[in-house]
Amino acid sequence: MFRILSIIAAFIFAPHMASADAVWANYSFTVNPGAEAKLEKAVRDYFDGNAAFTGKVFFNRQVMNGADPSTHNIAILQPSMSEWEKGLAGNQTDPNFQAVAEIFAQNAVRVDESLMTHVKGYGEMKGEGAKFMTYALSVSSPERLVQILDKAFSKAGSWTLTGPLDLFAVTAGGAPGISHIVVIGTDDFAAFQSYLRSENFLDMSRDLDRVRKIQAVGMVENIIFQGPFDLNTLR
Repeated sequence: MFRILSIIAAFIFAPHMASADAVWANYSFTVNPGAEAKLEKAVRDYFDGNAAFTGKVFFNRQVMNGADPSTHNIAILQPSMSEWEKGLAGNQTDPNFQAVAEIFAQNAVRVDESLMTHVKGYGEMKGEGAKFMTYALSVSSPERLVQILDKAFSKAGSWTLTGPLDLFAVTAGGAPGISHIVVIGTDDFAAFQSYLRSENFLDMSRDLDRVRKIQAVGMVENIIFQGPFDLNTLR
């Protein structure tokens, strides 16, 4: 658990820079019953009091997660991997970080961790309290996948007129066979399910089927959306 929170801290100490190679570090946990509020407070207080943090932190509750036993995840987005690497040593002398790590060790069990690189983003980001659909993909042609998304989202009826969609490539960790993650933000899950029946999606889906296979689908509710990194710069 401490190693996971150490990696999180590396993002906390990273200075802001251009978003061309932004990264997402994801940490999944099984939270002890009744402990969510305690972890929420620990995360919120820590980032509220950390003026050096230049990224964006998400603390999410899993709604539907298939066979994955995790109940929550923390996602840290920062503008570059190089700055993440520079910050790895910064956590060792921060007593506030040590306190957060201890709270997580006492109230949650780590399930999985992964690092992803941002590939392409569309639409305006949602704020705290939004909901997210996540699609884990095996992609045979990343370049063609982006071309298909670009084409579909330039047309009338695009999802991106309603909410954001971001494509990430898996850099390290995660489940075997998963090469990319798609994250879709929405105000409610029903709105995105309605889009899946739209002409825009059905036309795009025929092309998508040639280059990607869906391996898993998740649904999460956001609890914390905090930090100065403007994710709309990823568009």
